[in-house]
Amino acid sequence: MERMAPPIIDLTNQRFGRLVALARVPESNPIKWLCRCDCGKEKAVSRMLLRRGTVVSCGCYRAEWNKAAHTTHGMYGTPEYVAWKHMKQRCEDANCHAFPRYGGRGITVCERWQTFQAFYDDMGPKPSPRHSLDRIDNDGDYEQTNCEWVLPHVQARNRRARGGRYARHI
Repeated sequence: MERMAPPIIDLTNQRFGRLVALARVPESNPIKWLCRCDCGKEKAVSRMLLRRGTVVSCGCYRAEWNKAAHTTHGMYGTPEYVAWKHMKQRCEDANCHAFPRYGGRGITVCERWQTFQAFYDDMGPKPSPRHSLDRIDNDGDYEQTNCEWVLPHVQARNRRARGGRYARHI
């Protein structure tokens, strides 16, 4: 006696989280359904994963969840955040190409600025896209009393001299 495959359950127009099944993908093994996510993207998803609730979106839900779970200030990726992150890398990450000129020389980030929010509270927004973070005393640490947002021409004059000392010409 030949064993018959169980009938395929029609999932058309059924909702699975943010996904709505549109049509069965022909000749797919395992059986897949073309689904449209609430965000508008379409994705082929295994019937089993849909019915178990393992897949509930095209991937947008996970991206939103990750962003919400890992964001406390909502400023990830802003110019200020990037400046803070690079400041910390230069001083704390021995694998950073700039580490020898910063952390390798003993330049540190103050305890307060270990969090982005404190850094932003002290420094505020960059006055313009051209401004960058500058230390007033190049032998000093990154801290509120030693840092300011400056334009490139000011930053260029604040460099180490050949003898290893910094000269600031204002």
